[in-house]
Amino acid sequence: MFVARRDRIVRIEGDRVTTVTDAISDPSVIAIHGDDLFVADDRAIWRVATRGKRTPAKLAELAGPPMFVAVDGATIYTQLFGGDDLLAIPTRGGDATVAIAHVGEVSSLVASKGVLFWTSMPDALGVAADARSVYWFDWTLGGGPMQVMRAPRPRAK
Repeated sequence: MFVARRDRIVRIEGDRVTTVTDAISDPSVIAIHGDDLFVADDRAIWRVATRGKRTPAKLAELAGPPMFVAVDGATIYTQLFGGDDLLAIPTRGGDATVAIAHVGEVSSLVASKGVLFWTSMPDALGVAADARSVYWFDWTLGGGPMQVMRAPRPRAK
């Protein structure tokens, strides 16, 4: 498991905690894809290898802090706090472009095999996926889970 802390990214394996990198100022969000971590700080997206050389590579400058990072194949998806658009960034680096305009405030996103699944505030607070289904988690005002909704993944044509 990888965790973003105030001044570093750490890997937790059982009782062992090791620093992956301390070269990113204030990392806030992590996504893992293959052997790479994709990390957001308050103004950029970085790639950090989980094996071998772990020097962070800045992939894109952002206009503000991102809410999340999701990776699918060669594309990183994110949305800036207060933003209305879903942004796409190549995993090799480059400018952020609008992938989908006017989606509203996305609370969570899963990107898998070219398909994006997201929930928008205030409808649901969580989304997850496995090989067959996508799950939305809806919550009660008291903070406990109220219901879990499941939808089958679309089949490739």
